Amino acid sequence: MTYNLNTGAQKRKKPFEPDLDFVKVHRALYTLYTQIPGFTADHVLMYIVLMDYYNTDYGYAFPTKWQLALRMNCGENKPSQTARLLESCGLIKVKSLGRGKNHVYYVYAPITDPAKFYERFPEVKAHYDGREAAFEERRARHRAQDEEERVPDEPIIGIATDGTPITSADFF
Repeated sequence: MTYNLNTGAQKRKKPFEPDLDFVKVHRALYTLYTQIPGFTADHVLMYIVLMDYYNTDYGYAFPTKWQLALRMNCGENKPSQTARLLESCGLIKVKSLGRGKNHVYYVYAPITDPAKFYERFPEVKAHYDGREAAFEERRARHRAQDEEERVPDEPIIGIATDGTPITSADFF
């Protein structure tokens, strides 16, 4: 059992945290990079798959397009489409070995500092802030509708013999 150094309390572990057979990736992939227009869970998945295929002896990953398509559960063209955005974001570099041959994928660490990320992708901050404002506006609208639709609770004026509450609405 480990202890939290700040509080002295027992530190809990997630019951599903893997000890073996896992791929480490930066949280920035789904906290920062998913703010880029068009960057979806498919891009994060492909990055994770490429990290899994990454060969430290060679310094790159070299899965076939078929292996990528199978691991990503998609069609054979999706990995190359997905790779284009990953490459434009600086997360990978794809090198072709010639017609009909395998590609190699150089995988790079994502930018994890938000200030540096927004410096590299300045248009993303405005886009994300706009989306966040639109979601907040919708959330406020839904809250207002919920308040309008809420029926005030009728005061209980008695209890029936079966134990259910009786309100004035029961008589009118």
